[in-house]
Amino acid sequence: KDIADFFTKADAYFSDSDGEAEEVVLAQRFRNVQANSKSLIKLSEIGPRMTLSVRKIMAGFLDGEVLYHSSITKTAEEIEHTRRLRKKKEKEKKARRQAQEAIVADKAAKKEEKKRRRQMRNDQGKSDDESEEDVKDPQPS
Repeated sequence: KDIADFFTKADAYFSDSDGEAEEVVLAQRFRNVQANSKSLIKLSEIGPRMTLSVRKIMAGFLDGEVLYHSSITKTAEEIEHTRRLRKKKEKEKKARRQAQEAIVADKAAKKEEKKRRRQMRNDQGKSDDESEEDVKDPQPS
């Protein structure tokens, strides 16, 4: 297609709104037309229509398998190799996630154990302080 086609065949690239002018009430003054008066308007496109084509189709959102690509073609072996690599990466990711979850759980357990020990020491310290106070300060009778 040539840009000259747009200018020489302008009618083919423009479309009108229903082919008829529509009557509207203007909310404000526009050019020589007063506000709140009726005016006829006609809409038309001022550019060529776009032609779209599919470039790439993927399974999933930005991380799935490429189902179709307009400029890259692969053999069956390449596709199978890519699938094997994807499965391998998914297994590694799952293993890393499980390992991280185990580490987090271990840290939480250690923190709870430390908290429990600290609480036991505080409880023992309080009971020792109470018994020492009883011995040091005998109440006079």
